[in-house]
Amino acid sequence: MDKNGVHAAKGEVQLEGGISNHGTALFQTCMERPYNATSDEVLSYYQTSSERGLSPQEVEERRLVFGRNALKGRHSVHPLVLLLRHLFNVMSLILFIAVALALAVEEWIEAGVIGFIIVLNTVVGFLQEYSSEQTMQALRRLSSPLARAVRECDVVELPADELVPGDIINLKEGDQVPADVRILTAVAFNVEEAILTGESVAVSKVVGPMNSADHAGQVERTDEPLGVGDRKNMAFFGCVVGQGRAIAVVTATGMETELGKIAHSMGERGNTKTNLQRQLEYLSIGLFLFAVLLGFVVIAVNKFSLEHETLLYAIALAVALIPEGLVPVVTLCMSIGVRKMAEARTIVRLLPALEALGSVTDICSDKTGTLTLSRMVVTNIVLPSTSPSLPPSPLHVSGHGLEPEGRFYKGEGEDGRDRGNEKEEVDPKTEPGLMPLLTVASLCNSSSLAFDKNQNEWIAVGAATEVALTVLARKAGLFKEKPSCPASSTPPSFETEFPFDSVLKRMSVVYRHPSSPSSTLHVLTKGAFESVWSVCDYVRTADGGKKRWAKQQQQPVEHAFFLAWQGEVERLASKGLRVLAFAERVVEEGEEKGKEEGGKGEKEGREKAREEWENGMVFLGLVGLMDPPRPETRAAVDSCREAGIVVRMVTGDHPKTAAAIARQVAILSPDQKLPEDLIMAAKDFDACDDSQLDASKYLPRVVARCSPATKVKLIDALHRRGRVVAMTGDGVNDAPSLKAADVGIAMGKNGSDVTKQAADLILTDDNFATIVEAIREGRRIGANIVKFVCHLMSGNVAEVIILLIGLAFRDSDDLSVYPLSTLQILWINMVTSTPPALGLACEKAEPDVMRKPPAEKGKLLVNRVLGFDTLWYGCVMGLLGLVNFSLVVYANDDVGLHRTSACNHNLAGCENVYRARATTFATTTILLLIHAYNCKGLGTSLGKMNFFENRLLFGSVLLGIVTLLPIIYIPSVAENVFYQAPISWEWGLVLGACVIFIFCSEVYKACIRPYIVRLYLEAAERRRQANDSLFDVAGMELVVLS
Repeated sequence: MDKNGVHAAKGEVQLEGGISNHGTALFQTCMERPYNATSDEVLSYYQTSSERGLSPQEVEERRLVFGRNALKGRHSVHPLVLLLRHLFNVMSLILFIAVALALAVEEWIEAGVIGFIIVLNTVVGFLQEYSSEQTMQALRRLSSPLARAVRECDVVELPADELVPGDIINLKEGDQVPADVRILTAVAFNVEEAILTGESVAVSKVVGPMNSADHAGQVERTDEPLGVGDRKNMAFFGCVVGQGRAIAVVTATGMETELGKIAHSMGERGNTKTNLQRQLEYLSIGLFLFAVLLGFVVIAVNKFSLEHETLLYAIALAVALIPEGLVPVVTLCMSIGVRKMAEARTIVRLLPALEALGSVTDICSDKTGTLTLSRMVVTNIVLPSTSPSLPPSPLHVSGHGLEPEGRFYKGEGEDGRDRGNEKEEVDPKTEPGLMPLLTVASLCNSSSLAFDKNQNEWIAVGAATEVALTVLARKAGLFKEKPSCPASSTPPSFETEFPFDSVLKRMSVVYRHPSSPSSTLHVLTKGAFESVWSVCDYVRTADGGKKRWAKQQQQPVEHAFFLAWQGEVERLASKGLRVLAFAERVVEEGEEKGKEEGGKGEKEGREKAREEWENGMVFLGLVGLMDPPRPETRAAVDSCREAGIVVRMVTGDHPKTAAAIARQVAILSPDQKLPEDLIMAAKDFDACDDSQLDASKYLPRVVARCSPATKVKLIDALHRRGRVVAMTGDGVNDAPSLKAADVGIAMGKNGSDVTKQAADLILTDDNFATIVEAIREGRRIGANIVKFVCHLMSGNVAEVIILLIGLAFRDSDDLSVYPLSTLQILWINMVTSTPPALGLACEKAEPDVMRKPPAEKGKLLVNRVLGFDTLWYGCVMGLLGLVNFSLVVYANDDVGLHRTSACNHNLAGCENVYRARATTFATTTILLLIHAYNCKGLGTSLGKMNFFENRLLFGSVLLGIVTLLPIIYIPSVAENVFYQAPISWEWGLVLGACVIFIFCSEVYKACIRPYIVRLYLEAAERRRQANDSLFDVAGMELVVLS
């Protein structure tokens, strides 16, 4: 095989893949450079025929060699591995030790309950992660597009993943290219390759070999491979056909395609642990070491006795250390967050995104389809006046999207915005010079527009620009398939077409109008202004006549006209509009025959014929099109500004176009006079080294003509300033920037599979406002995690304080008597604390959550304020529980515990201890339930709260109170399981403890906590200065003042 992948002599090839139906060995690799080869060489290499296609047997043979036509994602984790991962973690290890100790002292109930907690935590964690794995696998298995392939002379429709190299396929406008293909025949065929190359303009395709020239029947080819964007005779997997039709042969499938190669090199974003998961791991390790230390303390205090009582106390203390409800609550909180995000049209692929969203300081967003509608709309028309020397006549068109409803007004809108209600409306059918231009817009057009009654929306097929022109014509009542002239009874008949040429930058069609003589044809042309102007000899004036300029005799006059109209083009472009020029020509009988004959030749003849058709034309005017901002974008950007988030636009568009849209959506100020209103072209940004960017006070708000490398460089520059970046992308070339960002956001509608694999989030509606809603949800989740962690850990602190100080309570055998039994602690941790924690996890977002700056990354649980909150409330609850235990123990017996023995598991002679234990249990339970409302608003007074707003929280608090009574007053349960006895007057002590706790809570919130918050913010400010970061430390309020 030569360097172009063509067999030099098939008979010499010896392969292991078996023999094909052609009698030769089946090729084992895809052709290296099919774009260099002729169509016949490509067909010969792939052992196929453009007429016959492949047989089922050939398809199966090739599928065995090349596999299915699909991109491969990350292998899923085996369910058993997931199960073991959740079963054997540090927190579970402490509980396993507690189970072993309980079994050693034959405490079967304690061992069973602790074992059940281990199983419960394992199952809940496993089910959530397994569900996430299944969801990601489902994303990878999203149905592939259909393809039309030739199989044994019949065209069949089949899933694209069933294609194999050598398949012959048919492509038409609107199709997604199902594999890498070499084009065999094409008619006005162009492909939108932005997903692969980033180029927003569709690429016109050719049939012949690239980089070749015929020399005496030999093909001379260069050694240098062509870039993907230069392979004009190829179409690539994942791209979309913008126009025309073609027949092509599949040259590569699956991971061998250009898209697959990028996917392989990029890989898939790893399922890394979240900051919260890492912090919980550190917490688990710390608790484990602390548990070992406390176990040693318990044994040491009891003079290293390993008696039954001592081991029971050690088990209780170990259980008290572990927040058993934390794992299921965190898991369910994330599950709820994922579900709510899905309802808000955001698919969460990786859980770290949920935490990072709350800390986002910068959003780098693409323009097309995210900030804008990704639908071109005609907003401005410029017509010639009655004299070429007079200023042109501007018109403005109202309407949005694909709906063919709108009006025409004199004057123009501002930056493309609808100002129709301030203008004088005109009738397009009577406005001089307008109908000829609209006729060209309607007929020189290959798009279609129809209303789908099932979807209740307008559906368009074709390039965005052409669709916009069709909508414009419909607004004036013109239909391609209907007469364009009211006096006519039949539509114009199509004669020929000269498709858009990327070199000429124009398109022409020839129609025969029914209202004209049978020998008269109309040539209709549209394209770039310079291109259309170059073939015009006339300008249509507002009075319906045409003024001619002589290109030879009147050079100064023509140049003045040109400069005037070029000024109009630049004025429209400065508003972010794409400008097209329109022209027409009537061809009489004497000219028609020669042109038709000229069009019968080969390529040179066709080019000559086109030149003869496209000359002496009448210039009709200009049309300004724009991709308008989504109606909700500006409000979303304003919301980001209030939230302390900077929105930046990174786009491949021209700087003027980008700046115009940025002004409309408030990324830039209207007059662009603020110092941070910085716009840079990518070439200028890339020319700056890191030190120059770091020395700049502001980074650009708009970066135009962006390349993938530019986006990554911008993200790196923001990271060096301590910023947390969310980046959006849809094309394959956006994958590196999505992986570099803290939160990579892919587009669900128009995004490529590779981009989705590199992203954390997928927007199902490609809408910027959805990103803002996702950030709102991320902030809600972060704030709620702080709330329920404070609630759960405060309970653990209270229990540890009760048991540690409780070591001083000793019986007649000089052994410690625990104020809370093991099962009491488990009940508090799992039944009392966990349901309210779930209620806190479901708390709605605070009304001002998007008016606070972002939280500091990595400080969700590791911050001074949360630590003080947890210690304060835990210490107050623990001390109040101990006081009540002491009061009950010594209330009726001054000697207290010195006459008791084995009170940790024996009621006889220990009635006061059992009643004191029940009182401590009731006190701790009720205080924790009250504390749930403290955590609902860590900086808000209980007197200002709506206790019934969160029904789940209210119900869980009520449930905790109701379930407390049976386990105290059912004798067999109270005495034999929880080692407590019914109480009576002791409820007064419980009530008093509640009053004192509420008082201490209000004093803390009003006096102590604000001071701690201020110290924390000052420390954060010092960290900011030390890191030379632009991070706004006021964002800490999200966590510490919620």
